[in-house]
Amino acid sequence: MISTRVMKFEALMKLVDNGELEEAREVAQGDIIDESFYPVFEKLMSQPKLKEQFSGAYTTGEYLDDGELQYLKIEDYSGDLLFLTEFKDYKLHGIYGTGWNDTEAGKARYTELLQAFDEELGISDGVLEEAHMKLIQASFASNDNDHAAALTMVGEDFQNTFTDMMNDDAVKNQFIASTNFVFIDDSDYQYLKMTDNNDGEPLIAQFEDKNLVYMYGADWSEDDEDQARYEEILSDLDWEDSL
Repeated sequence: MISTRVMKFEALMKLVDNGELEEAREVAQGDIIDESFYPVFEKLMSQPKLKEQFSGAYTTGEYLDDGELQYLKIEDYSGDLLFLTEFKDYKLHGIYGTGWNDTEAGKARYTELLQAFDEELGISDGVLEEAHMKLIQASFASNDNDHAAALTMVGEDFQNTFTDMMNDDAVKNQFIASTNFVFIDDSDYQYLKMTDNNDGEPLIAQFEDKNLVYMYGADWSEDDEDQARYEEILSDLDWEDSL
């Protein structure tokens, strides 16, 4: 799934951005970067300009799939294209763009891929929301008490409430276990219906600009307006899922 590639790639970007280079090296070698590309990646990360680009990159959710290889378009937060990433078997297999691969073959492939994006653009609804949610869940499922990277994917106004709720073991356990997602976009916000495998009450995660900004469901709020909104979103999600 494309969301798996996004999740792994964004995890690597967060480690590089936080300066956790040794952790990035261990994670990358084990699960994220193809063995054949890893020496090239290390050499690229030794260049300050490219390292800065990589750590400040934003996964747009725009992708191409040719059956064997998959490509993601990577931009900065201003919306300017930085580079294209190539994946094989869920692992980073190459990077194309100015400074990333300046061989004649690399330049030609970059131009070819940009043209393909223009002609056959694939945008996966909910892919970034799902990827961010999985990273947040993984962070709070771990024994690591530093959730700084995960909290960059939580809206600033919701961070304190969210971390307080994660101190409740029952709430946290349900949140972590709710890994079945259904996505809906109402243009103002995006939502994930989150369920576990035990027929528990669904949770609703609300996103804005790909960040988690609110949660609805058991124990998250007893406010009447929140409960009404929760039921409204569930109804919309069930209707979308029935189409």
